[in-house]
Amino acid sequence: MPLSSLAYYTGCMRWYRYVAAGMFFALIFYPFYIWPLAFVALAPFFYLSIEGRLRDIFWGGVIAGAVGMTPLMYLSLGQRALQPHGVLLTYAVRASFIFFIILFGFCVGAVLLAYKLLRRKSALFNALLAACLYIPYEMLLFYIFGGYNYASLSHAVVSFPPALWYAGLGGAILVSFIIAACNAMLAEVVYGWQKGSYRAGAAALLFFTIIAGGAAAAYCLRPAAAPGAVLATSIIQPAPPSVGGLPFGSVHEGVFVNDALAPSISSAAQKSSLVVYTFSPVRGIVYRDVAPASTGVQEIPDSLIGKWLQTVTPASVTVVVWNTMSAGGALYDEYAFWKGGEKSEYRKRELYALSDYTPVWAEWLGLRRLPYTITPGEQDNRVEIGGVPVGTLICSELHQVGLARREASRGPFIVAIGSDTMFPGDMGGNWSLAAARYRAAENGVFVLRGNAFGPSAFIKEDGSIQNMLPFGEQGTLVGYVPLQKSHPTIYSRWGAVPLGFLLVLVVASALLARVYLPTAPGSLG
Repeated sequence: MPLSSLAYYTGCMRWYRYVAAGMFFALIFYPFYIWPLAFVALAPFFYLSIEGRLRDIFWGGVIAGAVGMTPLMYLSLGQRALQPHGVLLTYAVRASFIFFIILFGFCVGAVLLAYKLLRRKSALFNALLAACLYIPYEMLLFYIFGGYNYASLSHAVVSFPPALWYAGLGGAILVSFIIAACNAMLAEVVYGWQKGSYRAGAAALLFFTIIAGGAAAAYCLRPAAAPGAVLATSIIQPAPPSVGGLPFGSVHEGVFVNDALAPSISSAAQKSSLVVYTFSPVRGIVYRDVAPASTGVQEIPDSLIGKWLQTVTPASVTVVVWNTMSAGGALYDEYAFWKGGEKSEYRKRELYALSDYTPVWAEWLGLRRLPYTITPGEQDNRVEIGGVPVGTLICSELHQVGLARREASRGPFIVAIGSDTMFPGDMGGNWSLAAARYRAAENGVFVLRGNAFGPSAFIKEDGSIQNMLPFGEQGTLVGYVPLQKSHPTIYSRWGAVPLGFLLVLVVASALLARVYLPTAPGSLG
């Protein structure tokens, strides 16, 4: 083989390693979800960044990150369901998967380059540094997607019980931090052994002992169910093949009728004091007093819904439905809590861009999903059931960790109904179920997660599932929710503040060492 061909082949081989690392990383997430790989799949990224030229490390990281995100981005954004009122928006979102693949690649390249430049001789310090550099990347994705970061390491490992234990200490973001640190430590150990140093192995032993000890402490501190009274509750999951197949009702001679849904609600009310229906009984908008200006959809007086529920449920039963509500000239995304013809309500406060409203820049581009705009509700939630305050999160609010902490502080349980029909198959529903489990474990609060298409679940205070209906299965799920709050968790008190201090401390220390001790770190120790 000519020397020029050999040099070309050798040069290409260094990129193949990054491609292989990216393919390995992709196996963590949808559609594969081989979650145990989360603890090792990032290790090749960090290992390849320990040695090598800075340019190769950066561009290799770009390649690895882009390859790793391609299946997830294509099967989520690239296959987003067509929105009838936002065809242009749908196609724009589908096309954006290419942009985000490139963006993710550059973010990973930046993380690996920073790791190369800032790592020192201590394997333990380097593991913490790697995690501190990786976590801002994951937080950036949460911000960009309004909480829907399908590439979250913590959500990938929600089936691993210690992840939920640690969530009570520092939230889902702490779980991602620990996983990233484990990967970096593994890379440091392998590199150290190759260099004939076993000091990294000793550091790894200390590191994993601390992790195991932390898991044991988190297990002991995990929130337990509060003793006392419970509330019999039913969650109705219709699980039709499409939104059009949901049991919607209509008005006949001034009376609202929904014969398809009435038997399910009536049956659930015979065995429960709280019935949660996971969608609206109306295909359109309910309004109070005066009908809104034409919205292009069905408009039904709110009072007719209450009268209809009185005919199918006892006066002692509370029924929750999820409507688009018109009141005072504005439209709201609302939970309606009906009991004996009386209604209390919660209106969505944290709106989701391009779904609840259209940002100005999107208006200029003609990207609109709905023919109307949702208005944010009041910041004070006053909903109570039988005198017990109830936390409430509507759809995307489930992914707003700050709001979830505030709602968890109100009462012993949270009602969290949502729909993930914009994403293909069970992807969105299962991911949101994982988010609900983390909100429960983070705050020590019972969560009622409802989804018309599934999965729906009763989630205990430690994040474990009491019982559930999987995606696509019709039925009524019955369970018991506590009426007394459990003890608050460390995370519910402090949030991610301690982790933020650690991140700043480690990165600042690495930067100072880089300035005042600029020599290369050499072999691991």
